[in-house]
Amino acid sequence: MQTELKQLHTIPAGYGLNSICGMTPTRLFFSDMKPGRILFTDFNLSILDTIDIGLTEPDSLFPLVATFIDSPNINILSGSLPGIITYNFNTSNLKQRRLDKFSKGVMLDSTQCVVSYIENATLSALFRKVKFIEKSEKIEADIFGKKGDAGFSMDGKLLYDKESHRLFHLPYYCNRVSCIDTNLSLLYEFATIDTNVTSKVDVVIGKNLVTNAHPPKRVNYSATISDGLLYVRSALKADNEPENALKNNAVIDIYAINSNSYIGSFYIPIGDNNRLKDFKIINKHTVVALYRDAVSTFQLDGL
Repeated sequence: MQTELKQLHTIPAGYGLNSICGMTPTRLFFSDMKPGRILFTDFNLSILDTIDIGLTEPDSLFPLVATFIDSPNINILSGSLPGIITYNFNTSNLKQRRLDKFSKGVMLDSTQCVVSYIENATLSALFRKVKFIEKSEKIEADIFGKKGDAGFSMDGKLLYDKESHRLFHLPYYCNRVSCIDTNLSLLYEFATIDTNVTSKVDVVIGKNLVTNAHPPKRVNYSATISDGLLYVRSALKADNEPENALKNNAVIDIYAINSNSYIGSFYIPIGDNNRLKDFKIINKHTVVALYRDAVSTFQLDGL
């Protein structure tokens, strides 16, 4: 099943927005190229306004930085610090906590996060849950096995679904989706409709560097979860799609996370050179698309 989109609203956004970092019942929030600067608007995209929490050295957070809205808090995870910065936009209170070294992560709420890191002894990607109310607590887990490739083969998107209280991991280079509970136990896995079962990644291990021997074949770009559905932006054209399908559109495949079943697909238009940076779904029927220089919303029917 393929559904059609109808454009609702659009607003110019310049070139500085990085991601759609969260939403409330009335607002959409976007992270900026400058860590600590957040732009927001209503669902009609009436006007973009700005919150700047005034970090003294924002560039020190790069390149491993991600922003999450947990209203009224702005949480900034930085593997370069490494640590987390939390800002309450009601009280203007700012806290910074140091964490052990990590490469990427996701917030569960403003009191806990899950991060991935590379274990030096084995060059394997492991996961760590950190809870930082009063005394910091940690849980560590080897979810995907110690592969010794510095995490390249299972590099991917880590998502947290607040409704089911579960994590979902989508690799960039194969068709496996993993569901993980908040104690970092692997619950189940399922395959997307793509046929790349294993990651075709070859790494070169040097004295002080681990890198890809050649660019790996990308299977997935990104994903988001909303209302029990996983939306995956595929990097590969389906056999029944025209040759220019991926040139003018971002292909989004939809899966029900309670049954692990494929539901259908839709296209987000991207046009010439209008790169899609991020997307989110609201109540199954509204698509928010962050482009290189604009934000647009679309009506999604037929689900």
